[in-house]
Amino acid sequence: MQVSMTVAMAKLKVLQDRMNKTMSFIVEHCARDAKYKDPLEEHGGATKIVAQEIQSFMDLQTRYEGIKRALDEANRTTKMTVHIDENGLKFHEERYLSEWLVWERVTSPVRESLFASIKMGMERKKSGAMRNVLQQGEKVEIENAVDLQYVEYQLALSHAVRIEENAAKSVLNATTTIEIPD
Repeated sequence: MQVSMTVAMAKLKVLQDRMNKTMSFIVEHCARDAKYKDPLEEHGGATKIVAQEIQSFMDLQTRYEGIKRALDEANRTTKMTVHIDENGLKFHEERYLSEWLVWERVTSPVRESLFASIKMGMERKKSGAMRNVLQQGEKVEIENAVDLQYVEYQLALSHAVRIEENAAKSVLNATTTIEIPD
């Protein structure tokens, strides 16, 4: 069956929900106190129904894995370009979707954290120097090892790339079709 990557991801969510419900049902009915009547007796008994539900769970899991593999394959073979040339920001890079996912989940947050921390560290040093001037009349000159404009540029660029990457990925996910098992 041919579907867009967006539809395939939605199917994964539905399958995950169904697996969770099936697992809850199985756990709820996997054992009972023998002095109580089997609540599933009129449907063939707990033993039969739980066995069917276990098989159903495994079938759902197999379908989930097939869709996940199809998505993973598409992520490894589909390229996406992010291009920014506005407000003084310049960026152009083509990567496979799988590489953009790593960038989005790992590289971008760590990079943004680094530059935000550098900026805060520079601001702390500057405000500490200002306190010394006010409290002790001591003039302290701060020498930055990193250009503040560079730091601010990197923060703005990372933010802009993340926004553009998400937009491009949404379009690609909606327009790229993959073959998933029925």
